[in-house]
Amino acid sequence: MSESRGWCRDFPVRLPNSGPRRIVRAAGGLSCFRSLQFWTSLRRRALRRCRPAGGRLAGSYRAWRLSSGIPPPAGERMAWVAVRRSLETRGGWCQEPGRSVCRRLVGKMTRRDLLRLIALALAGLAWRAPIWWLGPLVALILPLWVPLTKNKRDRFILAVVYFAAGSFGLIPGSGVFFGHGATSFLLGAVLWAGSSALLALPWVFADARRPWTIIAAIGLDAIPPLGLFGWLSPLTAAGIFWPCTGYLGIIFLMTGIVTTHHFLISDGKSKISIFLLSGIFLFSISSNSGIGISGNSKNIPEIKKVDTYVGKFPKNILSVISRNKKIIDAGLRNSGNSIILFPETIAVWQAGTAYQYENSVPTGQTWLIGATTEKGGKKADSIIIIRYGMPSQIIFRAAFPVPVSMWHPWRKGGYIATWREPIKKIAGIKMAAIICYDQLLVWPWLEIMPGRPKIILLPRNEWWAKGTGIPVIQKNTAAAFSRLIGAKEITATNW
Repeated sequence: MSESRGWCRDFPVRLPNSGPRRIVRAAGGLSCFRSLQFWTSLRRRALRRCRPAGGRLAGSYRAWRLSSGIPPPAGERMAWVAVRRSLETRGGWCQEPGRSVCRRLVGKMTRRDLLRLIALALAGLAWRAPIWWLGPLVALILPLWVPLTKNKRDRFILAVVYFAAGSFGLIPGSGVFFGHGATSFLLGAVLWAGSSALLALPWVFADARRPWTIIAAIGLDAIPPLGLFGWLSPLTAAGIFWPCTGYLGIIFLMTGIVTTHHFLISDGKSKISIFLLSGIFLFSISSNSGIGISGNSKNIPEIKKVDTYVGKFPKNILSVISRNKKIIDAGLRNSGNSIILFPETIAVWQAGTAYQYENSVPTGQTWLIGATTEKGGKKADSIIIIRYGMPSQIIFRAAFPVPVSMWHPWRKGGYIATWREPIKKIAGIKMAAIICYDQLLVWPWLEIMPGRPKIILLPRNEWWAKGTGIPVIQKNTAAAFSRLIGAKEITATNW
């Protein structure tokens, strides 16, 4: 079987010598027609490589016919028009010479996709705003707009832009935390790019024509293994619309997302979608009008917080003793019978430190100290409870400490993960503790929902994250989920 070659400006087209084929001269270049299969191949190659004069693959059908001088057989006009329309829906003709790879990539997206790209970048940045509901609200752009893009590659790009815009604070944060110069910033860049790409992967398959894939993408980002760094979740929006409803609010949010896509696909003609959306909207209004955070009950004892400004934990023993004294003095400024929450990991719980704190608690007070505990060579990010005249004991441990910096099971010296968030009673009140990094994730919040705690303790240690936007994202996420659960949040932070 011999082959003949036609040229479409910048690239060769090889045709097997079988079946009917016709080589005709098109306006602006040579164009080859054999069958619809060839046109499919031509379209693929043209989108990648072809750069004809004027930026077009070939001229109009009329120009092609006039320049060729050959009357086209039946069916060729239909195939030509189909290829033109297909190329137009992909963002126009082949790109002009000299454009960068990035420009060609964006050039293949439609204007609507570019609008979505900008919207998703702004949605990611909105998490850094000091308004707690703004980030969770605009996060709905992710499940509502990304699935409307038909191309998998474009869906991936849009999702990456959203997560990357929201999490770029990882780069400067890692540089400060690890403190090894350019190497730390490089590690932060790797963590930032890698986590954004991994969280975007499920959205490649999120198609509006198959709504269950959207629910699957949200779920995969929320639960481990991707849930181990799955922040900026649209599930936080449930706390805005359906406070104090727990799992029911999440179900309503999922139903609303699916129903909205069904409504859009049906061009607004689906009566079932209109009915469901109306019901969800009315339930949201009723939930917000009758809001009652269970944590505001009169039976709850007074709970105070202590914010500290002692920075990173020192290595010198004398500096540790001095630091402990500053923290204790800050706690002693609170008078009366109360529960006092201190920030996360402000102490390393050894015999000397325990003695110093236990002998400082006033009568009638309960102190909750965020500390690093160690047993059997394994560290834990814990909360210690101390009462006057009683020995201290561990009451909470973090479900999942910060990966890489604290949790690194591939090498020794790291913190353990307990993988659960228990509900404990303190002074007769059901409390839960979401410690530092866990506040950014989804699954620790899902774990405490069935227990319906009235108070959620939120100790943090943010000395390394100043100016990165991460503390704001942490605060907004915690506010949204606490509202969804219907619990009062108590936050203590070290800077």
